[in-house]
This record gives sequence, structure tokens and C-alpha cells, in this order.
Amino acid sequence: MDANTHYHLDKKATLVTMAILCLVACLLCSACASSSTSASSESGKSVAANEGSANPAGSASAGSGNICVKGDIVYTSGPDAFDIYENSWLVATDGVVQGIWSDLPEQYATDEYERIDRSGYLVIPGFSDLHVHAPQYAQKGIGMDYQLLDWLENVTFDNEAAFADAAYAELIYGAFVDELAACGTTRSVIFGTIHEESDQILVEKLREKGLGAYVGKVNMDSNSAEALTETTEQSLADTEKFIKSFEGSDNTLVRPIITPRFVPSCSAELMEGLGELAKEYDVPVQSHLSENTDEVAWVKELFPEYEYYYQVYDAFRLFGDTPTVMAHCIHLTDDEIAALA
Repeated sequence: MDANTHYHLDKKATLVTMAILCLVACLLCSACASSSTSASSESGKSVAANEGSANPAGSASAGSGNICVKGDIVYTSGPDAFDIYENSWLVATDGVVQGIWSDLPEQYATDEYERIDRSGYLVIPGFSDLHVHAPQYAQKGIGMDYQLLDWLENVTFDNEAAFADAAYAELIYGAFVDELAACGTTRSVIFGTIHEESDQILVEKLREKGLGAYVGKVNMDSNSAEALTETTEQSLADTEKFIKSFEGSDNTLVRPIITPRFVPSCSAELMEGLGELAKEYDVPVQSHLSENTDEVAWVKELFPEYEYYYQVYDAFRLFGDTPTVMAHCIHLTDDEIAALA
């Protein structure tokens, strides 16, 4: 990689600079949400968020995967530092970054590449969200005075039951995906609901927007609101149908993930079946772990034969047999932390 001015920031400097980048991203997000056109800087320039590219020399259609972007490029070469290439070009071919150059190489200065000039602005990697509930976009900020289990019963389950209506899913998931894109969240790991039809709508919204995600059809056959309680057989059948729907798709950015909501909402039979599906189709797993002390105690009551919460998932091949994301993990013992490591 070659550039006019190149800075390397170590971990300490990275923390300070990332705070600035996050502020910039938040400002851009707010501007996008309000206007979908541009965010102004002190100098009076603007950064286009959703408008078409000014492309006088390049004519490749948007979404072709061939793109050249000029600006102050932030390149994250590892977890402890990042590099900044001032006034440089980042080039991607078929969606794969080829490199960063101070001057655009001749082979990319063709009509096959869309060109976007953001001189004077940071061009940063997309954000990744490893745990988000798409249906809860409709209840942002509601019931935050509740503890977890009461919050689920009094707020969340009623909202999620509404996703039995595909029209409601179209409305909420469309707004949710727009917000992800506006905030620069290009990759995410997402909980849907138990409703396979609505989960498919979420998948299509993500594909249309060009975002990458793992999307899970949620599984719940125990200790749940009546409107969200599936039969074990139907839960497994709908999950397998959801997984199979991705087969043969040209879009590999959006993929399925096995999603038992959490241990209390799943019977042993259901978790056994989900473990088998994960293995058969080589699909990753996501769930919740030790988010709340009452939740942890409840799991112990339901499965007293296991010393630790995570061991329940592990017993049903839902903990590390395929790539696994466990959300929260707040109330862990040292032994549990060691097991996760």
C-alpha cells in the first residue's frame, strides 16, 4: 500500500482517535436519519450519505462491486491499531478491497469502476454489531425500568407477537435496516422472531440494502407468552425451512444462524433438535448467556444437573460445536470465563 501521508496509531492513540471516529459516525448517523442527503462540516463541505455518487469519469453502476473511493482512509490492520492514509484511493473489485494508493492506478481508472470523491473526510470501515434484536426496534427505550424477565413479559413478548403480521414486519424491518445502513453498521448478528415468514422479510430487506448479517429464526417452546409458544415439532420444522431457503442463493452476505432464545424458553427436546440442525447444515449458533441473576437462577432450577449455565447449551451441541455467539455473559464465574476462553 502506498499513500502521500500515512499515520500509524498504537493502542493508546487508537482509543482516543476511536472516540473521535465514533463521534463523527454518530453525527453522520443523525444527519442521515433526518435528511438522507448530507452532513455538513465546519468548513461547509458535505458528506453524501445516501445520494448517488458524483461519477464524472467512472460509469460503473452502483452495486457492481467495482468502486474507487477517495478520502482519508482508515485501515484496521489488526485489533490494537489502525492506519490512516490521507488523500488516498481505496479500490475494490467485485466487492474485495485491492489496496490503497496515493494516486489511482491506471488499471482502475476505467469506466468499469465507479468513482466517489470524499476528499477531506474520513473513510472508515463499517461497524459490526454482534447482538441485535430486529423486532425490538419498535420498542426502543420502552420499559427500561424493568428487570430482564419482567421486561420480556410486560413489553417485549407483546411486541414480538405482532410480527405474526407480515405487513407489520415489512414496516418495522424496513425502518430497522434503513437505520443500520444510516449508522454505518454493515455487518450484524440478528435475532428475528419465531415467525418464519417475517424472518424472511428481514432477510430480503438486508439483501436489498446490501448489508451482511447472520439472521436467526427464534426458537421458543417453553415458559413463554402464549402467542410466542411454538410446538417443538413446528419450531424445528420452521427452522430447517428457514435454513434451506438460503441454499442456492447468489447473495452470500446474509446467512442463517440457529437461535434458541435462551435456555428457559427451550425444552431439552428442542435444544437437542437445534443442535442436530446446526451440525447437519453446518450453521452457527447464537443465544443469551448469564444476562441477569434471576435468569441464571431460573436456568439452575430448570436444569439442576448442570453446575453452570453454559453447560446446558454445551450438552445439546449448541456451544462451540459450530461457531457460537453468546450475548451479554455478564454474571460469569472465573471457571465459566475460562471455559469461554
